[in-house]
Amino acid sequence: MLFAGKLTLKTRVFLVIAAFAVLILLFYSGLGLTLYGWIHSLGLLGIVLIGAFYTFGLTTPTAFVIILKSMSQGDYLMVAFVASASATVVDTLLFMAVKDQLEKSASELMKSIHNKVGSHNLIFPTIGFFLFGSPLPDELALASMQIGDIRPAKVSAIIFLAKFLILLLAYKTLYGI
Repeated sequence: MLFAGKLTLKTRVFLVIAAFAVLILLFYSGLGLTLYGWIHSLGLLGIVLIGAFYTFGLTTPTAFVIILKSMSQGDYLMVAFVASASATVVDTLLFMAVKDQLEKSASELMKSIHNKVGSHNLIFPTIGFFLFGSPLPDELALASMQIGDIRPAKVSAIIFLAKFLILLLAYKTLYGI
C-alpha cells in the first residue's frame, strides 16, 4: 500500500502522477488494448484479476479503465459486482496486514490536512468514500476516512459499496445505461 511505507508525501504524490502517466502511455501505445484483450479473453477470471489490481495504488488507474471497458462489453452489473468483490477481498487483506503502519501514516497526513483546512466531521469521510471507488489509490480513502479501530467487516462493506457505486456511476456517465 502506498501509505504503509516510509515514503515522503512528495514521493507518494509523484508515484500517483507517474501511475497516471503510465496509464496514458499504455493506452496511446496500444498496449492497453492488448492488455484489455488478454483480460477479456479470460472471462470472469479476468474480471477477478483486474478487480484485484483495482486496489493497488499504482495499478488502480489502469484497472479502473479496463473494468469500465469490460462493463461496456458485457453484463455491466455482473462485471462491476465481481470486480468490486475481488477488490474488496484484496483491499481488506492488505488493510489487515498493514493496519498499524497505515494508521500511523494516515494519521500524520490527516493531521497536516486538518491544520491547513480545518476539521469537518462529514466532509472527509464522504471524500474518502468516493476515493475508494475512484482510480486514485485506496490509501488516500483510508487516510481521509481516518479509519482506526474499525473492524475488517465494516471496512469491507465500505470498500465494496464505494467501488461498486462509483463503477456504476462512471459507467453511466461514460456509456449511459
